[in-house]
Amino acid sequence: MNKMYKSISLLFLLLLIDKSISDNNNTIIETTNYTLSYFQNFNSTTSCKTSNDCLPGANCSTGKCNFGTFWCKEDENEKCIMINDKYYNEYNEISKDLNNEPKPFLTTCNIDNIDNGKCKTPKCLENSDCYSNLCYNNNCMADRNVYYCKGNFNQVNCKKQSYMSCNDNSECLSLICTEGICQPQEQKSNMKYLIYIIILLFILCVALFDYFWKVKSKKGKKEKEKEREKEEKMFEEKIIIEGKKEIKRNKEDKDNTKNKEKIEIKNI
Repeated sequence: MNKMYKSISLLFLLLLIDKSISDNNNTIIETTNYTLSYFQNFNSTTSCKTSNDCLPGANCSTGKCNFGTFWCKEDENEKCIMINDKYYNEYNEISKDLNNEPKPFLTTCNIDNIDNGKCKTPKCLENSDCYSNLCYNNNCMADRNVYYCKGNFNQVNCKKQSYMSCNDNSECLSLICTEGICQPQEQKSNMKYLIYIIILLFILCVALFDYFWKVKSKKGKKEKEKEREKEEKMFEEKIIIEGKKEIKRNKEDKDNTKNKEKIEIKNI
């Protein structure tokens, strides 16, 4: 039994070692010689047959060179880093398939969201632990804007990461600029759900209005029907009363005529 436990433990340990080697054999973050302005001004019509015909960090696809994913600081003295998409979610800056995010930590928050607990990063101890180069209250804080740059064949599109300063939605990767700060992508999802809820509430209000309108119309129709029946009944009663009066008048006329005839006969 002890041998079996030892064998299982050894196998488990080997699996962990293999996973660690696999992760170590994949480049997660790689420093380049590119800068933000280089990508922002990049526009090439270079055709290619293989990736060897392209610049470093670009692959040949459908005859055109296509850059991968880069993060760049808004500083000409800072070089961009190339990101392995296998490990990072570009929108939320959260590492994927990694037990521990390697240094420098890419996840970045602004000071307000750190103070109010809305944004957290892996625990940093010093500025060098962070790609933003600023560790505040054990969280990586942005000291300058960081851009997410992604190749689009012969062009490179660069947008500001979450919690960077902004003036317009178009500046942000998430396309959400609120109170001068690029908001995370999940806020867009929350906003989408909010829109859905508003639409559902609107549909519900319309349905309720239609229901009560029909009920009110039906009630009004019944009341009108009752009023009409009442008027018809009153009209019928009036006719009956008038008929009785007419019969009474006719009878009185006949009686008067008979009385006159009797008086005339007596006078003769």
